[in-house]
Amino acid sequence: MSALTLRAHHLLCALGYRGLGYDAAFARRMASRVRLLRRGEVLVRLTDTVDEVCRRCPHRLGEECRHAPGSQERVRRRDRQVLDRLGVPPGAALNAREARRRVRERVGERELAAWCAECPWWERAWCRRGLAALRHDPCF
Repeated sequence: MSALTLRAHHLLCALGYRGLGYDAAFARRMASRVRLLRRGEVLVRLTDTVDEVCRRCPHRLGEECRHAPGSQERVRRRDRQVLDRLGVPPGAALNAREARRRVRERVGERELAAWCAECPWWERAWCRRGLAALRHDPCF
């Protein structure tokens, strides 16, 4: 089984991912990671630091997010909140199916709103629709 390192909050981003991103390289990288997650045949190492998706982000400076002032702290706090909610420490590895199951059972729209309302993609509601789809179709 292959392994994938993801920031914990990227599990939530993957729910509603529609192939867009900061630039083409980022979008390609994110799309490939989302496909792996949805197939469920990957081990996911959850982190609160730069991951495989961030490596292609134009806002990354070394090991930090520089999207806007305070981004690094906000993103890391979001990752820690997701990790806590899923009941895993940073660096823990879960099968993708288990990670999706935990998101389905432990994350509601209230948590999503609290964690993600500042995200530039929030207004499009794709992650909320993705969470709803995951609740109705565990194989999503």
